Amino acid sequence: MNDSKKGRGRFLKSIALGAAGLVAAERSMHEYTRAESMSFVHRDEAAEQLVDTGITDERRMAYTPGVSELLYRTVIPAGTGKHLLSIVQEVTTQWKDNLNGAHEHPDLEEFRESSPIRDDGFRLYLGLPQHHNSFSVSQYQPEHSTEDKYYYAVNGWFEHFLSRNNRFEYTPQPLSQTGKIRRIVSVLETPFDPIKHKRAVKLREDLEYDSRFGHRSDDSLEMFKELTSLGEPYALVADKVAHGVVVNDSDAGILSLGHVMLSLGHDEDGEYIAYYDRWDFGQPGQLTLSLSEASTVVVGKPFEVYDRLYFDRAQFNAE
Repeated sequence: MNDSKKGRGRFLKSIALGAAGLVAAERSMHEYTRAESMSFVHRDEAAEQLVDTGITDERRMAYTPGVSELLYRTVIPAGTGKHLLSIVQEVTTQWKDNLNGAHEHPDLEEFRESSPIRDDGFRLYLGLPQHHNSFSVSQYQPEHSTEDKYYYAVNGWFEHFLSRNNRFEYTPQPLSQTGKIRRIVSVLETPFDPIKHKRAVKLREDLEYDSRFGHRSDDSLEMFKELTSLGEPYALVADKVAHGVVVNDSDAGILSLGHVMLSLGHDEDGEYIAYYDRWDFGQPGQLTLSLSEASTVVVGKPFEVYDRLYFDRAQFNAE
């Protein structure tokens, strides 16, 4: 038997051993392959499961024995989707013949402590139980969704975003919680000027560069003044989309989802601000990674997050 056949044999043996040790995951694969597995009516059952075990049956279907553990040990899930995808492919190709041979990335422990939400998101993406209780099952669906399924939510996302996003701190006095909500609503309701938006994007990019390399020049101060003079919608928003705006929640110091869509809506319970994101590698579906010219493996599965914060517009004028 040549080396390539031996390598494939070891890889398949690792998969078999991993699968044999995951009885619950195998059971879930058989029970939850129907479309109704993620039906919105099952959200409470899934929520209880996530609390009790750190994972749902739906997330278990993202698990690839051996490969999921390999990627979790060796990849820091930060950066752009294209950058991450190249790293994932490189790691899988390098260690396909010895999934347990790769040592843990030296910076992973520090990353996991500083970015627990991103760490849990990566684990759930790979079909592994979360460690930090960062995610829950949302009680809501997007207003414009046509799919019968439940979504996930980042625990405390709104609280973090409102309390730490300094782009809402332009006034001499700190804003109250209601004041910050009022400003987000104002941002979402403001008609967009494409010329101002284009200029704001360029200013934010330049300021981010200065900040990354420790520059605090007079030019930086002038750029910040110009950015704030354009108005809060342009200082905050990364992009304008059909049903809302896109912001970067890493600006709030929580580095959890990256670019997130914010939108306004209302139902029988009142008005709300909603956030939505898709946790993935910038790919529309699961990753298909090449192990050799004749062998591929599917790993991971994107999942969507969505949650709401209800507000009372009457309180805006009470302050």
